[in-house]
Amino acid sequence: MPSARNEGLPPQNNPNPKRRLPRHRRRSHVPFSSLFSRIPFKIGQPKKQIVPKTGLAIHQQGAAACDPSVLASILLLCLITPVVVMMMMMVMMMMMILPFKQEGSAGSLCRLRVTTDSYRERELLRALQNLPSLSSLQGSACASAGWEHVERDFEREYGKLQQLEDQTKKLQKDMKKSTDADLAMSKSAVKISSDLLSNPLCEQEPSFLEMVTAFDTAMKRMDSFNQEKVNQIQKTVIEPLKKFSSVFPSLNMAVKRREQTLQDYKRLQSKVEKYEEKERTGPVLAKLHQAREELRPVKEDFEAKNKQLLEEMPKFYSSRIDYFKPSFESLVRAQVVYYTEMHKIFGDLTAQIDRPGLSDEQRERENDAKLSELRALSIVADD
Repeated sequence: MPSARNEGLPPQNNPNPKRRLPRHRRRSHVPFSSLFSRIPFKIGQPKKQIVPKTGLAIHQQGAAACDPSVLASILLLCLITPVVVMMMMMVMMMMMILPFKQEGSAGSLCRLRVTTDSYRERELLRALQNLPSLSSLQGSACASAGWEHVERDFEREYGKLQQLEDQTKKLQKDMKKSTDADLAMSKSAVKISSDLLSNPLCEQEPSFLEMVTAFDTAMKRMDSFNQEKVNQIQKTVIEPLKKFSSVFPSLNMAVKRREQTLQDYKRLQSKVEKYEEKERTGPVLAKLHQAREELRPVKEDFEAKNKQLLEEMPKFYSSRIDYFKPSFESLVRAQVVYYTEMHKIFGDLTAQIDRPGLSDEQRERENDAKLSELRALSIVADD
């Protein structure tokens, strides 16, 4: 009668069982190569299984019953396999990690090697990459403070020149009006004397004709000296003022070019700051480098123009005294010469028409008496 246990299997109805081995020669475990043959491949269907070493056929419904040692081996294999797979994946990930490369503001490279040992270290490095560099922040702050300082100095100097331009134009117009008025006055005096000289009244009174002739001669001399004075003022005052005013259009054009360059400078500077505030990715770094290359020549151009204007505008403003001083001295001399000659001319005229021996009171009484005689005429209407 065969034993109820045969290698951990239920009893079988086999007419010719094999001879059992002695207990000391029996196997205490199942070979590793035969483990998978004991597992049913299709669960829930009748399956004919062949057990190694025994050759016994088994028909059963559902899953086959297994030895506890087999189940322990299968469980151990299931636990070890995921651990091995995870270790292999970690090794592959470590081999695939590459160093990050970051480009600085001056073109230097900062290599950051990121490992998988610390997640917090990776997050810290990523946060540092997203932050703008300290030099960029300092550059933005210095740029804001620098704009105010540069614009304040420039507006102060340019404001002085604008006021000087307005005063120069006003002085030029006033001098032109003054000379035109002087010429008109002398021409009017000459016309009056000429009209009196051609009056028929002078032909009937020789003494009156002599007085009018002296007056006409004096007015013509006055007109001659006045014309000379106006020519002198035109050459020494008005023309220098005109030349001085002609400098301001060139100055204003230079200021306009400087303003255009400043607008381009601010636009490109804002573009650079915008890229500096973004995340440091490859495309952003490329655009940042390109924006800095575009900014460099514009910045140099603006600084050169601004420096030139800040150096030349104070010099030009200070030179106004040395420029206008000779002109005003010439104006004063021309007026002194003119009025000195007028004093002589009218002194000679007074000597010619004045009757000696009469005081001012006597002349006034004589004029009043003649006026009373005229009023006594019948053709004169009463007041």
